[in-house]
Amino acid sequence: MKKEKRCLSVLFAVCLLGFLLSAGVSAEEETKKSAMNMYTNSDLIEKEQPELNEETKALIAQYQNDPAIENYVKLREMVIENYEAVLDRKETKLDELKEETQGKPGGDEIVAEMEEIVQEMYITYWDRINSNMLRFTDPRLLQWKVSEASQYEYIPVMGAGESVYVKRTPVTNAEYAKFLKATGYQAPSNWIDGAYPKGEEELPVNDVSYTDAQAYCAWLTEQDGTDTYRLPSEGEWELAAGHMPKGADFNCGVNEGRTSVDAYADVTRGAHGGIDFWGNVWEWTSTERTNADGEVVFGVKGGSWKSDRTDCRTEYREEGREEAEGYEDVGFRVIRILDGNEPEQQAEIDTLASPIITGKASKDSITLSWKGVEGAVEYQIFEYHEISGLVSMVARTEETEISILNLESGKTYRYIVQPISYTAAADNVTAENSITITCE
Repeated sequence: MKKEKRCLSVLFAVCLLGFLLSAGVSAEEETKKSAMNMYTNSDLIEKEQPELNEETKALIAQYQNDPAIENYVKLREMVIENYEAVLDRKETKLDELKEETQGKPGGDEIVAEMEEIVQEMYITYWDRINSNMLRFTDPRLLQWKVSEASQYEYIPVMGAGESVYVKRTPVTNAEYAKFLKATGYQAPSNWIDGAYPKGEEELPVNDVSYTDAQAYCAWLTEQDGTDTYRLPSEGEWELAAGHMPKGADFNCGVNEGRTSVDAYADVTRGAHGGIDFWGNVWEWTSTERTNADGEVVFGVKGGSWKSDRTDCRTEYREEGREEAEGYEDVGFRVIRILDGNEPEQQAEIDTLASPIITGKASKDSITLSWKGVEGAVEYQIFEYHEISGLVSMVARTEETEISILNLESGKTYRYIVQPISYTAAADNVTAENSITITCE
């Protein structure tokens, strides 16, 4: 695959790393924090934070020195191997939890949490592999230390283009106030006499419209004189954030309003060291959506303090807001383009269509067929288990037909075919996209 083609990919930026929960929290505080956290038993789930092994680092360096297709393939094979190792550990942990918690109070909930983690790793398997490849083929990767991110106001967005950097935090009230003082621009509606409420300087600015955020970016560009500033596209935001860890702590269902942008900095970070991507306030992007009335709105990302936790997921792309309106639960963060050199290919999200599947059954086998999906290079086959609502991986193929053998006569099976691409996302591993077939 050509390097320039891979730059088009905006598959979900992956953060396979676990995030350690804070230590020394009292039982009362932990209970309060977890009241609306769907992962209330995270203390019993693995929280390892693995580093890149030396072999992977060597392959990254080899590719960056010589971006030939064979070096890309070697690196990709290692990424898959590493991901499989993580998945195996999660599966092993799940089996251990089933045994350790059997018959114990709360055991079913603990197992269910771990089961959901494993399920999401299966469902987003290829999206994570591809987004890791975006990061690993970024020339800045080996020079960047996530542990040092707090020293910088802007940090690299690996995979979005070498000139693309993102503000480590959302824009705060104090930062926005400087813009107002310099320009005389109108203050947000929740400020009093043109000033934010006392003690709220480090809260993310809210009640700012898309237009207001654009004006702030234009002011930054004018002040800088060299670099340019703008809102992130949805793809850039996702690459900067990375995959939301299941056990992450952030301001969602915890507080009745905003918290400071660094309130959770010690326990939850984005893919490259940015903070406050999830919860607190939604963040404006420059990606257009269409609302239920057919009107164009702009996408917002990351959820807020009052969102459902599932809506805070990096991959959630259903929320949009009107350009000229300000909202109490929406703020923004800024992209910085070094020397104004926009990357040749913008990170935008393409979504693969869901294949329409037909099936034919015999006594002990089922043959699935489907029309090829434009942009797909392979297909992943899942079995959907109706009673549990879980899926399991069955096979992968480059063809548009597959036979599944050694099945049970008279038994009903459900399957899902997920298209795989290096340059687009496929979010169709759901019951609605399954086909039900009974062996004769």
